[in-house]
Amino acid sequence: MIDNENPLVLISGLAAGEKIFLRQVEAFKNVLTVPWLDVAPKETLDEYAERLAKMIASRIGRGTPCYVAGLSLGGMLAPMVASRLNAQACILIASIRKPSEFPNRHRPFYHLCRYLTPVTTTAHFFLKNVLFFLMPFIRRYRSPERVVILEQVRDCKSRLFARQLRMLFTWALDPSSWRSDHERDIRERYDFPVYHIHGGKDRVLPASRTTPDQIIPDGRHVLPLYCAEEVNRFIADVMGINTENVLFDVASATQETGADGVNQCK
Repeated sequence: MIDNENPLVLISGLAAGEKIFLRQVEAFKNVLTVPWLDVAPKETLDEYAERLAKMIASRIGRGTPCYVAGLSLGGMLAPMVASRLNAQACILIASIRKPSEFPNRHRPFYHLCRYLTPVTTTAHFFLKNVLFFLMPFIRRYRSPERVVILEQVRDCKSRLFARQLRMLFTWALDPSSWRSDHERDIRERYDFPVYHIHGGKDRVLPASRTTPDQIIPDGRHVLPLYCAEEVNRFIADVMGINTENVLFDVASATQETGADGVNQCK
């Protein structure tokens, strides 16, 4: 376990809970996994970030030096949250830096998610019920990591999921976002360093649309689970902790041994 003095704050993504950071909680001693608060009907990412930062400050202490990391949607939130805390650095995991990096193929869902919240709420409610009946089979035939991901989707409240989507699409695809300060690269907007790790095979937010500091060639979207060792070492490096002699206990069904005997991230 890594004995980090300053708290590591972890913000999960869309329809995900604190279990998505299971491997980071195992690896780091001083960790705060942030639960999703209820999202107001027309709340923006920035407004939500302000509420979240106040909750985090009450947990770790106001003015306490910390590191803020976010996965996917949580990565879009992370810099906004970090700017309201005494953040030493911000870490984006499988996320994007600005609205123009959001994939164009998601654009058709913009009006659906922004204006037809009941539709997305109903769709998620249906999916939750399907997963409820399928989970016994999923647990039997799928990897523990895949089970965790689907359990997160099943356990997320449908109304929260729909409002998360609306908040995401408003930030990413609303024309006003493209004309605002949001379109500037986050490294130019904040006075703390921002680091970015991404999966080379991420299909949700493709690495080709952004400029990560590190790309894990075989990494997919849910890096904290599927590529836990690489993510943990990246975070530790950002925190200035030497992990050369640290053995991470992250062996899982998602790591397959290649012909050279080296574990490959899947």
